[in-house]
Amino acid sequence: MKLKNFGRFLPKAISTAVFLLLCGVTALMVTGCDEGMNMMDPVITDPVTDPGGKDTGNTGEIKNPEEQNPGDQNNQPGDNENPGEQDPGESETPEPTSTLTITVAGQTRDGSVILSGTSTAIPEGATVTITLGDVVTTTATVTADGSWGTTVSALQAEILATIGTVTVTAAAMKATAGSSFEYAPLTPIAPIVPKPEPVPKEVVPALKTLVPAVAQEHLSPPESNPGDFVGQVRTLYSSIYGNNTQPLAGVSVTITAGARVDEQVTTDQGGYYLFPSVTGDELYLRVEKEHFEPKEIIVHRTRPTVSQKPTGPILDRIDPWHTPGTVVMGQRWPDAIRFIFEETALPNDVLFVRDDGYRSLLDSSIGRYSSSGHLSGIVGISAGRIRTNDILLMVFAHELGHAHQHAVVIANNTGSWAETPEGRAYAQAREQDWAEVGRSPLDQFITNTYHEAARLPEGAAETSSLYWGRGKWSEETAEISNSWGLNIKPEEADLETAAPNRYKWAEKWLNNQ
Repeated sequence: MKLKNFGRFLPKAISTAVFLLLCGVTALMVTGCDEGMNMMDPVITDPVTDPGGKDTGNTGEIKNPEEQNPGDQNNQPGDNENPGEQDPGESETPEPTSTLTITVAGQTRDGSVILSGTSTAIPEGATVTITLGDVVTTTATVTADGSWGTTVSALQAEILATIGTVTVTAAAMKATAGSSFEYAPLTPIAPIVPKPEPVPKEVVPALKTLVPAVAQEHLSPPESNPGDFVGQVRTLYSSIYGNNTQPLAGVSVTITAGARVDEQVTTDQGGYYLFPSVTGDELYLRVEKEHFEPKEIIVHRTRPTVSQKPTGPILDRIDPWHTPGTVVMGQRWPDAIRFIFEETALPNDVLFVRDDGYRSLLDSSIGRYSSSGHLSGIVGISAGRIRTNDILLMVFAHELGHAHQHAVVIANNTGSWAETPEGRAYAQAREQDWAEVGRSPLDQFITNTYHEAARLPEGAAETSSLYWGRGKWSEETAEISNSWGLNIKPEEADLETAAPNRYKWAEKWLNNQ
């Protein structure tokens, strides 16, 4: 090399030597070979190489063997070498414990069982399974607030009556609860009998609207030939002067027996009917008109009319029944009390009239039965004094009680009803009631209202009315009695309770003998 070039390469040579020296030192640091080197002071980490000031490798830093190296692969964060310390990496919140309670478990008055309770940590809609005495199982549903409940019907719970003390368990998810209660056998209950349909309120027009305001007595019988059968239909008519009869037009009259059966005519304005060329002395007839009681009778040319099919004794009659061929009709009986005719010794042609305002000067009562004179066998009702149709039925029945007494007198041929076996039996039953139960307010009313001779038949007529009305319209018994100012309680109006001996009397005597 030429000398002139040596000066040019000298700086480069020095630079290269320095570079090699630095490389050697660096290599020595990387390999960690520090034997023969006396390093008393700690190695200062180059902040450029390790900005955090931490030894990221083996930098030759002297370490304390008691200190745990976070970077030591043999001691991972999941390891828990100290049993007294919990690794934060494995900590979890424990699940809440579900609970279940039974707050109500018991029998109700109708025999059913009520079950209910509460819960915690059980989701809404979860099913609670309940077992009663290991024989009845049911379920309930948990609501949003944790409550639950159900009812076991009396029919399902009947089997519990044989257990006595009933254990109850409830379970939902992992929670359970227990309870117990006494299940008492129910007293046998009579089957529920549906109440009879209420009797329709019958609208019966006032009698004065069904007959002409002026009697048609001036009308003569129709022209007839020898052999024709002419008769007349009349009705009761109440006026301010008293009850009487007058002709009834528009009545259908039909022959019911013989060669001319079903032949029919209608009464004229004078109430007359005519059947031409009738052979014999009598005709079997059925007479009918709307709002009037239909009748089946036997009419004669020379004798008074009689019932075709009597259900009891023929009542004594003078006028108008003495007129041959004459038939007397009354207003229709309410269907609710028609059965009384079939149960007692009453003829089926007993009549009645609702005067609806035309009250006789001699009749101040709300009901009346006439058993003598020209009104024999007539039941009269003054409806203007009566508040309801139900009470009207009671009044009708009371007057039919008197009609029944009249029929019994005729059948026994005695001077009065008190002298008949039925009347004597009633008097004995009444005395027994007074001795065993005491006098009822009704007895006191009859005593205060009627004279001595009338007290027995009046008491029997009211007893008959109460007996016939049982189960039909007996609920109105207290109302009719209180309308008389008696202030009778409903339980006192029960005939079987208030007058047990007279109730037995009615069972025996108020039937068709």
